[in-house]
Amino acid sequence: TMLSETRGMLTLQRSDGRVVVYNQDLSLMQDIADDTLDAVVAVSALEHNEPDDLPSVVEELLRVLKPGGLLVTTLCAAKEQDWYHEPSRGWCYTADSLCKLFDLSENTPDNYDRYDELFEALRNCTELSDNLATFYATSGDNGMPWGVWDPQYQPVGVCKIKPHSFNQ
Repeated sequence: TMLSETRGMLTLQRSDGRVVVYNQDLSLMQDIADDTLDAVVAVSALEHNEPDDLPSVVEELLRVLKPGGLLVTTLCAAKEQDWYHEPSRGWCYTADSLCKLFDLSENTPDNYDRYDELFEALRNCTELSDNLATFYATSGDNGMPWGVWDPQYQPVGVCKIKPHSFNQ
C-alpha cells in the first residue's frame, strides 16, 4: 500500500512494492541515493539521537525521499520542556521543538492541548499494561524498567511530506 495526496487529503492506493530495511547511521545513509524512497517510517528511533543531531538526521531522511514522499515517525512527547528519559535513553519533545526539528509550520495541527487527558488515558490503559512485552521485565534499562507499568512519557507521531522543491 502507498499513500498518495489527492486534493490535500491522503488516500491509500494499492501498489506492488517492497519494504527494504536498512541498518545504518541515520545521519549518513550512504547506501541510499537521493530521491529514491516513497516513504520512510521510523518508529521509536529518532528520540535516541541527540537534539543537536536530530535536524541533520531529518535532513538525511528527507534527502532519500522522492519529492512528495512521506516521512512518518514516532517520538516521545513532552508537555512543557524537552527532557531526557534516562532508562530508555530517549529525548521527549514539546510541540514547538518538533516543529523546529522537522521544519514544520507553526500552525501544524497537533493534539498537545489534550496532553494531560491523553497521558491519563495511556496510564489507565489496561490493554497495554496487561500485555506489556516480556522483554521489559528483563532489565531496568528501558521504557518500562523491570516490567512495571508506569509510563513516564507518551508517544507522538510526526508526518512530513517532502516538498517537490526540496533544496539542501
